Amino acid sequence: MTKISNRHRGLRTAAKVLLVLVSIPVLAGLGIVYANWSAHRQAQQFCDGIEVGSSISPAILEFERRVGKPGVLHGGDASGHLFMFKGFMFDKGNCSVGLSPDGKVSTKAVYMTSD
Repeated sequence: MTKISNRHRGLRTAAKVLLVLVSIPVLAGLGIVYANWSAHRQAQQFCDGIEVGSSISPAILEFERRVGKPGVLHGGDASGHLFMFKGFMFDKGNCSVGLSPDGKVSTKAVYMTSD
């Protein structure tokens, strides 16, 4: 009876160790997926707030207010502007805004990138 009890205890310990070893990468993977989903969602919400035909200036000011560091995660020129939202490590959710020759928003697109 003692041998069975010790054997049973050993199997339970092995099962617990296996559960921990499997859980760590699964939880890490879920964290990565959530960080990237959140970055894409933030980019989508930000892009949705920019109206086609409007000036890009209010969007730049709003982005800098939200992020807090001017010029760090956005940039552009006369043809368009890119707003980036941090995901996991080097992944970013992007809101790309195309500008017409008169400086008005003409197109918007949301996508993920990884460096």
